Amino acid sequence: MRIVDHLAKARRYEASLRGLDPVEDLALVVWSAMNCGTNLVNAALHRLGVTDERDEFATHHDHSYVTAAPGAAPPRYERVRHERGDLIHAFKPNLPAGPPAELAAAFQALKGIEDMRPLYVRGSAPYSREASVACLAHLAAIKDVCGRIIGDAAGR
Repeated sequence: MRIVDHLAKARRYEASLRGLDPVEDLALVVWSAMNCGTNLVNAALHRLGVTDERDEFATHHDHSYVTAAPGAAPPRYERVRHERGDLIHAFKPNLPAGPPAELAAAFQALKGIEDMRPLYVRGSAPYSREASVACLAHLAAIKDVCGRIIGDAAGR
């Protein structure tokens, strides 16, 4: 995706977060924070030149992306492969040189949110205010780190 699209998606996820109850809706808080953070990290990776901006979106297959076929009406999507596209999780696909130092804290914070997913999204761990606070603190850290790289467009 392109930086502008990542930032638009991050803003939509963040707007959704504001409408959720931090405890009662914890699964959605975790899911929305994870996707918001992933989009911010991807935008920062593009800004740093680590990954490429493209008109496509990532899939759950490493280095496999979906793009609209040129000239197709209605749009038809096809799978393409390359090595420098968007991440779908903090470490998937792995970056050949690892996360850039400037983003190390954002990657760790994103992994912190992702580590909550098995408990609260897929599992049945009891929801708590502490878990919600931790999740949102991770997202705040991602916004801070990525905001310094992307600028005010990241919503700092």
